[in-house]
Amino acid sequence: MLSTKGKGMEQRIYRLWDELADFDAAKPDAALNHLLGGLCDIAGAQNAVWFAGVRMPEAGPQDRLKGWRPKGRHTLFQLPEQKEQNKLIESRVEAGQVDITTLRNISLAGRLRANRLCDLVGEDWFASDYYQVMYRRFGINDAIWAGCPVNQDTEVYIGLYRYHDAFQEYDRAQVEAGLRGLKWFHRQQLLSRGLILAESALTPTERDVLVSLLKGNTEKFISRCLEQSIHTTHGHVKSIYRKFGVSNRARLLSLWLGLEASQSKD
Repeated sequence: MLSTKGKGMEQRIYRLWDELADFDAAKPDAALNHLLGGLCDIAGAQNAVWFAGVRMPEAGPQDRLKGWRPKGRHTLFQLPEQKEQNKLIESRVEAGQVDITTLRNISLAGRLRANRLCDLVGEDWFASDYYQVMYRRFGINDAIWAGCPVNQDTEVYIGLYRYHDAFQEYDRAQVEAGLRGLKWFHRQQLLSRGLILAESALTPTERDVLVSLLKGNTEKFISRCLEQSIHTTHGHVKSIYRKFGVSNRARLLSLWLGLEASQSKD
């Protein structure tokens, strides 16, 4: 049986869901700010960051992120120090300097989760250079990191920051509860930002075709490599376009890699 405090928080979460459903689809930033602000209110956080995680179709054996890459970062209160922190995080990811907190969060991909820093690492981590440089340097004392799967290749990540004290287990649980049932909202946010979002999972063969397409290979070349007819390969290509909601290779490359249409070879 829920306590009075628990019932009150449950009602706040339901109210937040209703408010998000009432937002105009043409105002995705306002809706996202409302979600982040609501989560901060629920957890007693002072700031929040949102970004998409997209799993690339081919991850080399040395890729500690297992193909996952961050895209489309959005911060609730874009303070100068927050901008600096975001740039530092992105540069470290690009350089392959990935912290254990990120690796442990990624290892849980595929299920809704919310974890405090202390849920991801041991006490000695808080004396590490990473914590000092990436958190304390910017006045952040603690964080909750939430992962919200949308499909097998796309997730939404939300970070909540506290500047003065630590999150409690109750805070973590409420954040997870507040994000449950919002897959429709995350999908809407990803679509509104032009981020990659397949409507359904790719088959193993489609994944092979996609990898080759992204490398710039022609359908004729792909069909030879996969030992299938050009007609079959073309069918796979059309299926990939349909799942990603694009009409041609140029649009696919633009969505996935941010390349210019002129670089397409077909």
